[in-house]
Amino acid sequence: MHLTVFSYPSKPDPELEPAVFQVDGRSAPERRRFERCQGPERLWHIVQDVVNRAGRLRRLDLFGHGRPGGLSLGDPGQDIVTPDEQSWRYLLELDDFLQDEAEVRLLGCETAIGDEGFRVLQGLAQGLSRKQGRRRTVWGSTATLDWVDFGPAGFMDEVATQYLRSSEEPVAVLTGTKRIGELSPQPAPGLALLQERLAPL
Repeated sequence: MHLTVFSYPSKPDPELEPAVFQVDGRSAPERRRFERCQGPERLWHIVQDVVNRAGRLRRLDLFGHGRPGGLSLGDPGQDIVTPDEQSWRYLLELDDFLQDEAEVRLLGCETAIGDEGFRVLQGLAQGLSRKQGRRRTVWGSTATLDWVDFGPAGFMDEVATQYLRSSEEPVAVLTGTKRIGELSPQPAPGLALLQERLAPL
């Protein structure tokens, strides 16, 4: 099972929200699921529900605002992971929901960059692989990411191949890639409708 969790801030975010309209949540529910999350403390319950229905996860993608070694899931400041190891508990407590060789991908801008990104990827991979027979890989981004990087099946493979880096890499990447001109500024279909529905009366 491949689960993608989208950050769901309390106010519509034009950099995150359109990704929800890019994916196809109805086809192949036995292989992939898409969920929204309004805060790190809710992630465990979301993952538990999916695992109870569909089995342990082969891949967990988390899409939110990123920075070197950090990713938010919800409103600004609601970090699912930071360079501070205390924040890693939200992901480490998902250990038993993951398959033995599962992948966790931190899909936010430049989450793998610098010493902070390198340390977070390696630290989380080690923490999620402590039990015998488990070898998890954690991925982060070396570039800016946006909603246009998602298609019907989720985060696009061509973007992952070019801009994701794993915890198995031996050295840190010091400089990120600013993808100016690659990312479309046009809103995704449905976003205008969503904003209209959420607008105060």
